[in-house]
Amino acid sequence: MVMKKIAKSITRRLGYELSIKRRRIDESPPPYLFDQNYHQTSNKLTQEVTQTILNFFDEVDPLYADVRGPLAIRGAWREDLLKRRKKQLRILNERKEGYDEYEYLLLNMFRNELVSGLWNYEYYQTACKRKFLSYQFLNDLRGFEYLTTRTITELAQSSFLGNPWGLRTKSGIIKYPDPWHGIQADSVINLLKSLSSTQPESQKATVVDLGFGFGGSIEKIARWHKYPAQYVLIDIPMNLTSAYAYISFCFPKSEKTIVSNSSMLMSTMNNDTKATNFIFVPSLFVEEFMNCVGNVNVLLNAGSLSEMDYETVEFYLKNLVTENTNFFIEWNSNAPKENTGGHIEIPSSKFPVPNSHRLLSRNPVWRSCEGNRYLNSIWVNSNFFETAEGIRIDEDNN
Repeated sequence: MVMKKIAKSITRRLGYELSIKRRRIDESPPPYLFDQNYHQTSNKLTQEVTQTILNFFDEVDPLYADVRGPLAIRGAWREDLLKRRKKQLRILNERKEGYDEYEYLLLNMFRNELVSGLWNYEYYQTACKRKFLSYQFLNDLRGFEYLTTRTITELAQSSFLGNPWGLRTKSGIIKYPDPWHGIQADSVINLLKSLSSTQPESQKATVVDLGFGFGGSIEKIARWHKYPAQYVLIDIPMNLTSAYAYISFCFPKSEKTIVSNSSMLMSTMNNDTKATNFIFVPSLFVEEFMNCVGNVNVLLNAGSLSEMDYETVEFYLKNLVTENTNFFIEWNSNAPKENTGGHIEIPSSKFPVPNSHRLLSRNPVWRSCEGNRYLNSIWVNSNFFETAEGIRIDEDNN
C-alpha cells in the first residue's frame, strides 16, 4: 500500500495520473494453443486422394479459365485465390512434377494456404507465435454449448491427417472454425428431424452444401446425424478438392465421388446406394445436378453467397432453391462491406430467393451483438406446410 502511494505521488509531480487495479479472473491469459507437429507421412489413403485430385484437375481448370457468365470465378474469391493460393496454383500448373508437393500440402492443409479464406480469426503462421488460443474462439465454444446443448468434445477431429491445431481435448483437436461449423451442423440436423412429418426420419436424406469451405459443417452433420444420408458438396475446384481430402481423411470407409464431367455426374446420381455417401460437384455442373438429383431436403450456405456477384447469387438460388428443395438455410453478411479486391458484399436480406419458399426465421448469428455482421436465415418450401398438414389430417382420420 505504501509503495502504491509513493508511485502515485511521483507520477502526479510529473503531470500524470497512475491507475492501479487488480486483474480480474476472466482477464487471465487464455489456454495454450496446441500446435504439436504430427509430421504426417505419405500412406495409401493420402496417395490415393492426391492422385484422384490431380486426375480431377486434368479435366477441370482450377480457375474456370474459359468460363463466362454467372459461373465464372469472380467477386472476392478470384482475387483471394490468385493472391493466397500461389503454391497450389503453381503445383497444379506443373501437374506431373508436383505430385509429392501436393500430397505434402494435403498432409498439412490446416497449416498452409489450402485453408486461406476458409478460416476464423487467424491462420497458423500468426497464431503459433502467440501460443495462446484466441479469446474469440473460446467465446465461440461457449456459444456452441449454449446454442446446441452439446459438449465441445463433440467438435473434436480425431484424425490427425491435415495436421490440425487448436484446443486439445481427450477426443482430439478442436480447430478455430469448428464451433461455427458445429452450430451450423446442429441447425441442419434439427431441420432434418422436422421432416419426419412428411417422411420417415430413417429414410435417406439429401443434404446439399453450397460453398462449404474445407467441409467442416458436412463432416459434423454426417458424424452426428443418426441415419444414412447423401451429402452433396458444390464449390469451385480449388476448395472442392480440399474438402474431398478432408472428408476422405475423416470418413475413409464411406463412398466418395469427385465429379469431373457430365457423364460421371449422371452415373453417380443414378447409383442408388443405401449407405451414407459423399458427392463433390464443381459449380460448373449445378444445372445438370438439379436435373437428376430428385429431392433436396436441406440446402445450406455459410458465408460465401454474400461474397459473390449478384448475378451469381441469383443463378445459384434460381437453380438450387426449387420446388424440390424442402429447406434453404444460410449464414451470410447482411451489410454491404468491402471485401477482397474491392468487392462489395451482397446483403443477405437482398438475396433473390424464389417465391416458392417462405422466410421462416432470420436471426443474428452468435456474437452479432458484438458487431458481427452475419445473419442466419431459414427458408421453407411453401408446399411443405400443406404436405405436413395433409399427413396430420390423414393420421387423425385413421
